[in-house]
Amino acid sequence: MHEQTASLVQQIHERLVVAARRLTFANVLYGLLFLVAIGGSIWLLLTGLEAWLWLPTGLRSALFFLFCFALLGGIGWFLVRPLVSRPSEEAVAKRIGERFPEVSDRLTNLLHLSTGRHSQTPNPLLNAAVARLSNEVSVIPFERVENFSQPKNFSKWLLVPLFTFGLFIGLAPQSFLSATERLLAPGKTFEPPALFRFVVEPGNTKVVKGASLPMNARTYGAIMPIQATLEMGLKDEEHTDKIPLSANAEGHFKHQLTNIRQTTRYRMVSDGIASPWYTIEVLERPAVRSLNVSINPPSYSGLGGQRLDNNVGDVVGLPGTLVNIRIQLNQSDITEANLLFDDGEHLPLTINGEEAYGAFNIRKDGNYQILLRNTHQITNENTITYVISTMRDAPPSVVITEPSDNQTMSESQRELVVGRVTDDYGFSKAALCWRLAERIEGQTMPESRCIGLGIKGRELDQELAYEWLIPEATGLDLREGDVLEYFIQVWDNNTVAGYQTARSAIFTLRIPSLTQQYKELEEKSDNIEDQMRNMQNESSDMNQMFNELQQQLRQKQAPEWNDERNLQRLMENKQQMENRAQELKDQIQELNDQMQEQNLVNEKTLEMFRELERIAEEIKTPALQEALRRLQEAMRQMNPQQMERAMQEYKNAEQQMRQRLERLKELYKQLKANAKLDELANKAEQMADKQEQLSEKINEMQKDGKMDAKEQADLNQMAEQQQRNAQEMKEMEAQMGELNKDMQEMKNGPKEEMKEMNSEAQQDKLSNKMEQNKEQMKDQKMQQAKQGQQQMKQRLMQMAQQMRSMQEQQQQQQVQLNVEALRRVLDDVLTLSQEQESLRNTTGRLQGDNPRLRRIAQQQSELRDGLKIVSDTLLTLSKRIPKMNAKIQTEATRAQGEMSLAVGMATERQVGMASGNQKAAMTHLNELALLLSELLSQMQAQAGPGSMSMQQMMDMLQQMSNQQQRLNQQIQQLLNEMQGDRMSQSQQERASQISQQQQAIKRQLEKMMQNPEFNQKVLGDMKRVSDDMDETIQELKNRNITRQTTYRQNQILSRLLEATRSLNTRGREEKRQSERAKERNQSSPMQLKPQDRATQIRRDLIRAIETGYAPDYERLIRKYFELMQQGK
Repeated sequence: MHEQTASLVQQIHERLVVAARRLTFANVLYGLLFLVAIGGSIWLLLTGLEAWLWLPTGLRSALFFLFCFALLGGIGWFLVRPLVSRPSEEAVAKRIGERFPEVSDRLTNLLHLSTGRHSQTPNPLLNAAVARLSNEVSVIPFERVENFSQPKNFSKWLLVPLFTFGLFIGLAPQSFLSATERLLAPGKTFEPPALFRFVVEPGNTKVVKGASLPMNARTYGAIMPIQATLEMGLKDEEHTDKIPLSANAEGHFKHQLTNIRQTTRYRMVSDGIASPWYTIEVLERPAVRSLNVSINPPSYSGLGGQRLDNNVGDVVGLPGTLVNIRIQLNQSDITEANLLFDDGEHLPLTINGEEAYGAFNIRKDGNYQILLRNTHQITNENTITYVISTMRDAPPSVVITEPSDNQTMSESQRELVVGRVTDDYGFSKAALCWRLAERIEGQTMPESRCIGLGIKGRELDQELAYEWLIPEATGLDLREGDVLEYFIQVWDNNTVAGYQTARSAIFTLRIPSLTQQYKELEEKSDNIEDQMRNMQNESSDMNQMFNELQQQLRQKQAPEWNDERNLQRLMENKQQMENRAQELKDQIQELNDQMQEQNLVNEKTLEMFRELERIAEEIKTPALQEALRRLQEAMRQMNPQQMERAMQEYKNAEQQMRQRLERLKELYKQLKANAKLDELANKAEQMADKQEQLSEKINEMQKDGKMDAKEQADLNQMAEQQQRNAQEMKEMEAQMGELNKDMQEMKNGPKEEMKEMNSEAQQDKLSNKMEQNKEQMKDQKMQQAKQGQQQMKQRLMQMAQQMRSMQEQQQQQQVQLNVEALRRVLDDVLTLSQEQESLRNTTGRLQGDNPRLRRIAQQQSELRDGLKIVSDTLLTLSKRIPKMNAKIQTEATRAQGEMSLAVGMATERQVGMASGNQKAAMTHLNELALLLSELLSQMQAQAGPGSMSMQQMMDMLQQMSNQQQRLNQQIQQLLNEMQGDRMSQSQQERASQISQQQQAIKRQLEKMMQNPEFNQKVLGDMKRVSDDMDETIQELKNRNITRQTTYRQNQILSRLLEATRSLNTRGREEKRQSERAKERNQSSPMQLKPQDRATQIRRDLIRAIETGYAPDYERLIRKYFELMQQGK
């Protein structure tokens, strides 16, 4: 066969193989569909019979196996057979010929020819025939001989079993599935279904120990039971508990199983039908059996670790504190243990068997919980929330305790800086930081520099002391006007959150100019004056309030609630006044401290200012508050007499307070003027020093010859300094003018001297000369500038000397005037005391019906009026003598009060009470005399032992002689009244008073003996006189006076009179006595006649007026004379 023909034949064979495969696949597909349709239908039929008839086990098993055999036979016939016995090519060709008529038997013939069945045919003819047949069939797609029409047509029958299956599933799925289950279990016996069955929820389940479980049982079947029984029992026990249940409206049986502690089995039973046994497995919930917590504070705190009590989880600690937690668990199958913090953060704990542990650091306030989970994914419940509290590590604090703020730097420029630092856990370092904040000449420092201070790290409250040698530590050349700012900075030791630091307040040390010092002093002085004015206004308001209250109380029979409220307001205002008095005293003390520290006034002026502190303390007047308290008590008791007495006490105390306040104001005004002289003198001396320094600098520049740029700059600075000096000088000139005005208003001030000095200063106009001197320096007129500076220096030194002399003269004159006035007042008080004693003796000898009592009352009234004038004199003197104690005025007031009572008692013929009041008045007068004598001694000491004039010495001796004469008379009278050697109680009191009077005279004599001039000019042994006085004092104290005592006293008086005459003679020889001294020397100190006693008082008071005291006494004396003339 030709090769080309063979190729065509091969292609035909391959196409026939494809066609054969397609025919085989069609046969298999048809068989599969047939088996599925027939087999499914038969299975559905069997399932239906089983579901409907519940076939016996043997029949069901036979039908099942018969179905299986039939199915296997069908599979063999319809599926296996077509695959095993495939059609031959000739059969396929015949099938193709039948399918494609145009092929007919050509394909068969082709196969015959190709296989050689017609071998007798010649080859050429055979090749031609094969080729022609091949070409004819090549265009026909005989591979598609099978079009699957039979499977397609048969597939419609599949809908029948599928529809039937769907119907079963939709209508009775459970029956279908149960029947199928039984058919698939041949040989197994199945009981026919009951009339109903139970479906129990949740069936087999697991619960946590102690939990509750809801059980719900439903029934399915032909009937619905109404009653059922729940059987329950432990897993390993036969015994069960039976719980009857009733179906609800929906046919359900429900029951709540509570507090399930052990594994339990249960089922539902009704009418002999029971559900399967179900098991409830009980699982243990994870829990914390015990909790142990320990805390370890950060090391910087120095605190030791702490182990908390068992099961205490609340922790308190510093940030950075390590908290260790160890937990004992209740089971070993816990897989997770975490700490849950309030910010959502989880901290896993390490689990080891039945223990878990971990640690965390305290960062902030919050809380945490312990979360557990076991292998069954059960978590712990009712977790405890533990609190995390952070202890605040407060920043340190530091205050500078020494020196005070805005302090003037000492001349040595050495300051002890003391600071108090505190912290809760300790310190790491401390430093003193400073900077030059202000400077008149040169640059300041913008940044601070620090010096390390030694500090103890673990001492929580400590004092830092640093001796600051400012020039060495800072390297600064500090000058007048420079201000140094400084503070202490301290760091704590918090290494966790970072070091916290604190600074003290910024303090200043300054080198103030003298002008600045006095400006500060002036401000404080103005504040004091404002405070005194405010207190006077408040005192006036209080007086008005009291007058209104007094008027209301006198108009009512009983006080009302509104009156008590007004009294309470008055008491509150009084307390405020007390507070203001304390503030005033503190202000004066602060002023005095500054004057002393900065040496702004002389020692005498400072001493007088110190006295003002005591006077300010006296303003408080406790008697005023006590009077208000008594008034309040009387109002509550509704006692009109006590109310009236308390109101009178208040008026007296309130008057004393106003007098003391006025006294303080007047004294302060005088001392302020005195201090102003100190200020101007100091400023003048300092200005003179500045002119000297400028002159010296110019002198050095002249020595150098040529002036370079640096020297020119220095000269310009000197010119600017002179301009500042000129400005200060203008202020000084203005202050001198103001002081001159103040001096002209003062009674005993150096008016003429101050006026003359002020006039000279205004003519000199040193401020203008300083400005001219500045221009001379700018123009480099060095010689003229230097001469001008020397001249100004001399004038300023002269001005300072004048002021100091003026001040010394003023103080000396004032002291002398005060001493003289005090001496005369003391003499008057002694006279009144003697007259009071004489009047008392007379009163004591009278009876109540004696007509002389009227005259006694009149004489007592005259003595009281005389004492009133003396009291007014003392009040005026108190405004000029800072040392005068308030007790002096108090004793005078008390003596007046007793005299007034004595007048009343004598008028009412109460002799005993009148005599007692007179005795009390005499006691107060004697005490007043002692106080005045002590004050006089102090004033004389202040004046100095060598400062007495001849006239003063004669006056003092004359006064002492008069006092000694009266004292001798008292001793003689006491001796005459004594019966034997014993003294009565009253006589002992008089002896004690006489002893005190003799002591006061002795002190005056000893003060005079300190004056060398007195010892030279006086005749007689004054030391012997002092010793004799001392013997008498001892005898009076021992209540042992004799005739020898009176003899000695007469000797003392004789020697004093002899000394007085010797001084008088010496004075006439030196021609220094005055007309006033002549009158005194002409009168001998003899006992005054009764009719001359009032005359003596009047003469002494007139002398006091002549010395310049008590300007209102002229009116009082005139009134006194009028009363005397009228015989009142």
